[in-house]
Amino acid sequence: MTTAYFSLGQFTIALKLSCSSGCSGCRELAEAKLALVGMVEHADKWPGQLSGGECKRVALARAIAMDPEVMLYDEPTTGLDPPRAHIICELILKLQESLGITSVVVTHDMTAARKVGNRIVMLHAGKLIAEGTPEEISNLRDPIVSCFVRGLPGDDELASVTGSDIAKVRAINHSEAKL
Repeated sequence: MTTAYFSLGQFTIALKLSCSSGCSGCRELAEAKLALVGMVEHADKWPGQLSGGECKRVALARAIAMDPEVMLYDEPTTGLDPPRAHIICELILKLQESLGITSVVVTHDMTAARKVGNRIVMLHAGKLIAEGTPEEISNLRDPIVSCFVRGLPGDDELASVTGSDIAKVRAINHSEAKL
């Protein structure tokens, strides 16, 4: 195993290559992987010059450089606006299809889960509470699953921030404002 560090302009990418030729072909490999995620034209930019979505796409390029059979994604759409999140989901699907990669996606983003998942597993309080296709999960009558899928808080969560609690906070804030 050889670790090769090289720069495409100002942007440094680290690749771990398992080959006898060492570093030969690293630049071509990096450019090919960047092209797969639509980022080859940004190869000369500093990381600070890239948007959040572009940084995620470069991270995908680095991850696929080793030709993995399985990709693990941890909250791949977090921090992205809906159009950029859609692009990341499309890339996940593209990599699955074009490279034959199996994807495991951990997410709270139900839009992304429905888009990229053919099976969804839901955990709550450390326990498996639902498993099925996106359609099956969306149609479950379990109140915890149903609220989560719809992006709504449960009654107990909602009660903790409404009613008398809000009145108490307002009263405390009002009394402190007089001090």
